[in-house]
Amino acid sequence: FFQILHILIPQSGTTVSDLKKAIEKTYRINQLRSIKRARHPYLPKEIRVAAQEEVDKTQISWRYIWRTYMLAYGSIRLADDNQLLDTYGIGNRDELRFVKRKRDKYTRH
Repeated sequence: FFQILHILIPQSGTTVSDLKKAIEKTYRINQLRSIKRARHPYLPKEIRVAAQEEVDKTQISWRYIWRTYMLAYGSIRLADDNQLLDTYGIGNRDELRFVKRKRDKYTRH
């Protein structure tokens, strides 16, 4: 499932950790909007019920997401949460994506 989120963050002094928090917050806001749309009284009841069930099933464990995936900007992986976004050259309207974290097979988690 591919969803584009439009994230608003300050241009300077923003870290990868701040960006992750903004992603979580934006996703939650979008979920709340979906719930409100699903409860619209003018929709037929069966559509409202189906939409509400779909929204209710969607639970995100952000701890799991950040442990399993990392953000990437082009081919650059944003591995350090304390690094400033300016360091990576990330600016307005840039597109980031989730990529699977590479695990070291010799370490135990």
